[in-house]
Amino acid sequence: ERRADTDQRVLDATQAAQAASQEVEEKTRQLNAAENTLRELRRKAQTFRDAGREMQNRRDKVSNRLQRLALQTQLTDARASLERAEQVAAELEELKRLARAHPAPDLGTLQKLEENRTRAAQLRADLEAAAIALTLTPDAGAPAPQLAIDGAAWREVELPAAGTPLEHLVRRRAEIAIPGWGRIELTRGSDARSLDQIEADLNQGERAFADALAPYGLAASDPAALDKLRGLAADKRVREPELKRKQEETNRLGPQGLDRCRQEVARLENLLLASDSASAPSDDLPPAVDELQRLAARLKEEIGGNDQSIRDVEKQIETSRPISTVLRWDSGSRRRLPRRDMLPSTPRRQSSAANSNAC
Repeated sequence: ERRADTDQRVLDATQAAQAASQEVEEKTRQLNAAENTLRELRRKAQTFRDAGREMQNRRDKVSNRLQRLALQTQLTDARASLERAEQVAAELEELKRLARAHPAPDLGTLQKLEENRTRAAQLRADLEAAAIALTLTPDAGAPAPQLAIDGAAWREVELPAAGTPLEHLVRRRAEIAIPGWGRIELTRGSDARSLDQIEADLNQGERAFADALAPYGLAASDPAALDKLRGLAADKRVREPELKRKQEETNRLGPQGLDRCRQEVARLENLLLASDSASAPSDDLPPAVDELQRLAARLKEEIGGNDQSIRDVEKQIETSRPISTVLRWDSGSRRRLPRRDMLPSTPRRQSSAANSNAC
């Protein structure tokens, strides 16, 4: 009975060891399958990452090409703006030079000068109206008289044909010397002061007119001086709107001056040069901007999809890793079960061993 009990225990232990060994083998198979799956997922994730880097590198090339084309466009526009700004600035300077070389009065000044001439003409008319009319009608064969009018030097009168009168205007005093006869003196009476005032007003107006003409390079003795002033004023009225338009265009093209425009062109040239030096040639990229923009959008979408695939695979890896760990621990614990050669020795096992040795 005791031996039967021992044999039964040995049999149970043997069966348990066999079951444990089979379970270990199954767990080992599952572990290998899980680790293969995990390696495949990691390889797949790495493939996605490599593809993502390639797509990102291509997208960077597209972005660099777009930036370079944008710099080229900006540089072209900046150069055109600078060229136009320099042209407008030269035209503006020429208009200013003309304005300096040919100054013109404004409408208010021109109106005052016109009023001055009107007043002078009126004063001259008053002088002529206040003057004494001296009429000489010599007889035929009469000697020519000499005249001295208003303090002027004596002069001999050229006699016209007989019976033709000679008229002279006398403002204050006239002297007549007739050979063989004597002298005649004619002097204005009590109204001389009003005549002096008219002359004073006229002289003052003439001086004011001369002073006003001087800045424009015109002489008061020029009978066409006022017409010339009108011409200068008309030219100024034509020139001023153009000058204003050129000034506004200059301010728009170069609000901070031409030097700032030149600095901007130099800055863009340096940026473009640096971009050419830094970027590698990419002959496989399309040349047109719209095609590059479409390619950049497509690459962005593909990169987003690739990133999502990487996240999905990483999630699968995180899910598979605990299963592999559990299987590895379970398999390891099963391997620690006692082996058959470590079971307690029994008469049956001893007999089996003896038979085996005998063979």
